[in-house]
Parts: sequence; structure tokens; C-alpha cells
Amino acid sequence: MGGWNISISTLTQEEKDRADIPTIRAGQLAHWDVYRGGGLAWIDDLVASGKAVQLAKGGYPNRYTANAADVLPHIEDECVKRSALDRRSMDTFHKERMSACRDDQVLTIYVWDLS
Repeated sequence: MGGWNISISTLTQEEKDRADIPTIRAGQLAHWDVYRGGGLAWIDDLVASGKAVQLAKGGYPNRYTANAADVLPHIEDECVKRSALDRRSMDTFHKERMSACRDDQVLTIYVWDLS
């Protein structure tokens, strides 16, 4: 079954390339896997509305940037959905880190193809 791994970071790709593992982990806000159709529609909608920019494509990974004000509501919705399912998975949502983001803070979205 195909799917996507989505990861949201406060670090730019350049910062991530120079950072050590603890810094990379500290910059991560959330990551989860999507195995359903439409799981990336929210990102496509952000790009179509001009609220996100796609910087790389091809699935290894696709990379986007967008302001926290536009990304965080989706992450919070995803967190609530997954909590309701009571899934035991590798999903991670760092709510304290998300709440510390400024609305205009640029976040990096990584989307890895799992197929």
C-alpha cells in the first residue's frame, strides 16, 4: 500500500543540512504517515492559494515552505483525528513546540513517498 510520511520542521533545509541530530530533532514539530487518498490535499490547497511554495518534488522528498499560521491548524486537526483513533504508531505531535511558533514563522514541510 502506498502512502506518504509528512514531517514539519522549524528548520530550513540549509539549517538542517548544517545541524547536528539533537538540533534537527528539536526543530521537528510533527510527523505522521498518511495512507489514504487525499492525505496531501491540504498541502496542494496551500500551494494553489499561494500560501505555500513547493521547493522540491519527486517524493524523495517533496519539500514545501509555508507560514505557521497556515500549517499549524492542519497539524492540530491531524493530531485530534489520530488521538480519536487511539492508534499505536510512530506519529509525533509536539504541541508545546507548535504553540511556541509565531504566526509568520516559516516552516518546512517534507513529504516522503512510502511506496
